[in-house]
Amino acid sequence: MTLYSELAKRNLLEMPNEDAANAIKAVSFSDIAVPDASTWMREQLLWYWASPDKMAGGIQTGLDNGTLVDLAEALGELWSSLFGQSASVLQTYDSTEIAGRIYAGWNGLVFAGVATSEQMDAFYGLGGGLLFPGCTADDVQKAKDDEAAREAAAKAEEERIERETALNLKWDNALAESGFDQAMYDGDEAALIVAVQSALELMG
Repeated sequence: MTLYSELAKRNLLEMPNEDAANAIKAVSFSDIAVPDASTWMREQLLWYWASPDKMAGGIQTGLDNGTLVDLAEALGELWSSLFGQSASVLQTYDSTEIAGRIYAGWNGLVFAGVATSEQMDAFYGLGGGLLFPGCTADDVQKAKDDEAAREAAAKAEEERIERETALNLKWDNALAESGFDQAMYDGDEAALIVAVQSALELMG
């Protein structure tokens, strides 16, 4: 699993490098199981059911007091996945778009002081961690350049093999026409030298 292959698989290669970097750095190694995430949220006192009809935790407090008003939409989607019985996993790997919204939400929580960067890392640890944390536009460009160099090297090697194959075939045909095999079979050194010289002339 390389940066280039993930960018290609997610159709991110044609967009500006900065946008591609922002998209891919939000993706984790695997989707996060909802039961694991909801249990972890409770353990961290971030978001959980305080009663059958009431949420509690730092995130809910931030929503209630307006601190997280700008994150209401993203957090609403997260709540639906975590607590609304609408999903079995958070698609932090399978869906680049969903992963991006969840990542933006977490950045907002950290920025607002509701969660810590360590908690954010621990959350993504539930999915094996982020694939390319801190990915930059330069990283994306390097991945493109490295892939272009790899493809060029592969093409050059393919062309070399084609030339080698053609040359071997030409040499084999020249030897066959020169009587080389018969001279070798007869053990006739003089005839063998003549055959090789003839083959070389045929090659020219």
